[in-house]
Amino acid sequence: FFDRRVAGSNLGAPYNLPITLDKGGKFYKKPGFYPQDWNNFGPSIALAWSPNFKGFLGKALGSDSRSVFRGGFRITYDHIGGQLAVNFDASNQLGFASALSIPVNTYNVTTSLAPLFTGGTPDVRTFPGIVGNFSGQLTFPLTQPSDQAQRIETSLDSRISTPYNYNIAFSYERELGKGFKIQGAYVGRLARNLLAQRDVATFNNIRDPKSGMTFYQAMAQLINLRYQGTAVTAVPAIPWFENFLPGLAGNFSVLGVSQKLTASQRAYQRIAYPSVGGISGGFADYTFRQLQWDDAPVSLINNLFVHPQYAALTTWTTIAKSNYHSGQITLTERLRQDVVFDLNYTIGHSLDNASGLQSAGNYSTAALIFNPLDLDSQYGTSDFDVRHIVNANWIVGLPFGRNKWLAHNANKWVNGIIGGWQSAGIFRWNSGFPVATPFGSQRWPTNWQISSFLVRTRALVSTPTKTSAGGPNLFGDPLAALLSFRDSMPGEGGDRNFLRLPGYFALDSSLTKSFRIGERQSVTLKWEVFNVTNTQRLAGPSGFGVSAIDPFMQGQFGLAAITTAPTNFGVLSTTQKPLGETKAGRTMQFALRWQF
Repeated sequence: FFDRRVAGSNLGAPYNLPITLDKGGKFYKKPGFYPQDWNNFGPSIALAWSPNFKGFLGKALGSDSRSVFRGGFRITYDHIGGQLAVNFDASNQLGFASALSIPVNTYNVTTSLAPLFTGGTPDVRTFPGIVGNFSGQLTFPLTQPSDQAQRIETSLDSRISTPYNYNIAFSYERELGKGFKIQGAYVGRLARNLLAQRDVATFNNIRDPKSGMTFYQAMAQLINLRYQGTAVTAVPAIPWFENFLPGLAGNFSVLGVSQKLTASQRAYQRIAYPSVGGISGGFADYTFRQLQWDDAPVSLINNLFVHPQYAALTTWTTIAKSNYHSGQITLTERLRQDVVFDLNYTIGHSLDNASGLQSAGNYSTAALIFNPLDLDSQYGTSDFDVRHIVNANWIVGLPFGRNKWLAHNANKWVNGIIGGWQSAGIFRWNSGFPVATPFGSQRWPTNWQISSFLVRTRALVSTPTKTSAGGPNLFGDPLAALLSFRDSMPGEGGDRNFLRLPGYFALDSSLTKSFRIGERQSVTLKWEVFNVTNTQRLAGPSGFGVSAIDPFMQGQFGLAAITTAPTNFGVLSTTQKPLGETKAGRTMQFALRWQF
């Protein structure tokens, strides 16, 4: 279905045949949810070499089996299925859901009035414009009406295949003497055929066979003219609009004067900002414009953009990819003189074109590829990417008591008080996680259901500050940050994951004292402290649903320049919490253990 729609768009002939669902599975001699994979060959190879060099190489790289080189490669496969079946059963409305959602734009306040309010639980099945099977009996095959009701639904791709991963690792490890050991490693993971969502009913990016121009390209020309402040009557004829939307041309009011406009000029007027200098326009909601221009008499072809059954039909499918590369270094002290520790540092980067899990909701921004015609358009840093990680853990026996550095010859009473103490700890610091980019609130430039992120017009990074007027903020200058964005154009999903939260810091520690009671009993007291320093790192920037005034347009068409950012734009309002914890403050706990 999707491939046919793409092929039709490229030929300038929309594919509008309906989707039909039929019974599936072996019982009906039909395919199931997705085909069986018989080619999941998962080879694994690993090599290790411990050199025994002499001379300079022996000193540099190790000798006498005191160092080792390791390398490995493996292909692994993800297990999928259960969550997809649950999602399909719960969310697919055609024949599987007992509830019926009223399609968007079914009613308005002028030509299609909704029924009067008569109570909190009306019989919606009697409402005008509601079409559905309410008999409780299903007859297959089932087909949603091709009634241009702009349905927003979900389904499952029949071409799902098993996601697979190439796992690669190389390491060098060497003993340094006196219990110390160091290891350096490269670890990589390249994944393909990952699960993601795409909208198979995405509005057509129809190509004009005469000029070769697509809708996205034509709209980009108009939008760039708008950013330049071009007058309506100065807009040149753009072949795409003249060839596909001849019904747009006519006489219209421009600055209070009736003028004859070409189809290109009228399209430009419709995307200009509203009620400015007599221009009757609208916001940067380009899919809404596609809906308005979808049929005759405006369009040369009916259903030029929008499929008559669905305005959006998101499907889970295996089209995503990810690439992870990291360098790791570890310094270890084996247990020697009451001390053992690990110190680790990782620098890594994870990139993908969708980061959502199978459990992500339908039309989730984490799982959805905004433009299914260009799967790499939003390939970038993963939602869960952490660039730098430092962690350490240690156990240290305090040097007091019998056979220790201090009070070496202590008697049993003194040793019972000062001996047997042990301290342990875990430390972690990592750079910040990515945070979702501001988006165009109430504007849908590319997908009918999900608003695109905004696009940077100049370099911008997170500059967290505690002194902002509205409270701690992700930006040192919220106004400058706001003015660094523009709305996404048709086909764009916006910039992804370039902003970062403040880094995370945690220190947990414990102090333990053991008492011997005879030969067969002992008592252990333990005091544990989580988040010793009571450090709070902030998260949850707010106000990222940017209003309909495009900052990039300030001063154009008589719009006043933006001089202040919304008071909540970028304000950090929550704290980062350890995984699985409900709070981030300092916590202490005490334990007494009797062992016998």
